[in-house]
Amino acid sequence: MARVDRVPLNGSIAFVARPLLALMDLVALRKVEWSGLEWLTIGMRIEEDALFGLRCKDFAALKPVYRHKAANAFLRALEGTASPVRLLREDLWAEIQ
Repeated sequence: MARVDRVPLNGSIAFVARPLLALMDLVALRKVEWSGLEWLTIGMRIEEDALFGLRCKDFAALKPVYRHKAANAFLRALEGTASPVRLLREDLWAEIQ
């Protein structure tokens, strides 16, 4: 199971989705279209640090999971926005100016 952890709970085991998988399940269920980080940071109250802390392998693990075009488009947009490469480019651009 992609991005699901086994968590001990009162002597039993519970399967708990990791945050990005849970978010993408909600996106797929509601057929949410990408509208920028505001929906995540203000509407869902997700900290920007948590989004920018996502790694390429987190996104790569979820790409084969969703077959919905809207969910995959959302995932690509989120990856492009939260990508460390993009942040590095912005930092370098700020130093140049």
